[in-house]
Amino acid sequence: MSKIAKILLLLTFVALLLVLYLIMSSQIITVKPDEANQAAPKKEQAAPQVPKVDLLQLEENYKENIIPIFKEFEQLVNDFWTISSTTSFKELTEKEEENKVLERISELKIGLMDLTVPEQYRDLHLGLVLCFSKIKNSIETKSETDKSDGLSLIGQVKNEHGWLVQ
Repeated sequence: MSKIAKILLLLTFVALLLVLYLIMSSQIITVKPDEANQAAPKKEQAAPQVPKVDLLQLEENYKENIIPIFKEFEQLVNDFWTISSTTSFKELTEKEEENKVLERISELKIGLMDLTVPEQYRDLHLGLVLCFSKIKNSIETKSETDKSDGLSLIGQVKNEHGWLVQ
């Protein structure tokens, strides 16, 4: 017997032993038809139930909550700029008034961030958050650029979403 034949015979024997081992160690799993039907509902019950959301109600709630926040913010900003325009913007004498305005803007922004936003108003919502931030920053840093950017964003929001100012 040649050397190659001996190696092939040895490999065949090892392969046969491997196949026998796999056959002996494998288990056959059978599922009865009744058990299959009972297993499916258990899986469905285990999954957490996602509450159904009424999209129209969500939109209505968003509009109801965003309008007073936006109106108060706009009024607050207009009043602040009116007061600050009578004095020099860079020399505000009423630091307490400025702090009150900044605190109220922060509270309004938190109220804004707490709202659940319908998909169609995501851009509006992000624009309002940016607007609140720009205006707050302009008051804190006395930045004319942030002031004009913020006021521009307010105007843009009012033009694109007229229902906010009704």
